[in-house]
Amino acid sequence: MLVSSFSVQKNPADKLSWYVQRQFMVVQMPGFIRDQLMDSRTEIDLTILPKAGVYIYGDSTYVSVKINAVNSIHFSLKNKHSKTSDSRAVDIKSKLMRLLPTINRYKRDGHFIMLYSNEKMLIKAIAKDWD
Repeated sequence: MLVSSFSVQKNPADKLSWYVQRQFMVVQMPGFIRDQLMDSRTEIDLTILPKAGVYIYGDSTYVSVKINAVNSIHFSLKNKHSKTSDSRAVDIKSKLMRLLPTINRYKRDGHFIMLYSNEKMLIKAIAKDWD
């Protein structure tokens, strides 16, 4: 009798990605108040990892996301010069595109995700489906 077995090697980050694979509405970011971020519909969509959609006033930009280990996350910009058709979004998008590449850690707390650069929290967002 011949018995064979094999195992499929999976990326350990795959187990972690489900934990963050949601759409998040940005509620806190340096230089902006919550109402500005909510009115602009500033969102980070992590449902299609390793890509992420960034939406502001309906304009979209896609960035790459890499989850390496527990709480480790890195964003890299694919299109640094994307155009924004809504003038209200320019400041928010500019700031967000400068912050994302500096982020190296995340923390989930209930429906919230906090994105950090080392020990400094830069972005706080709430899951779009939280209620």
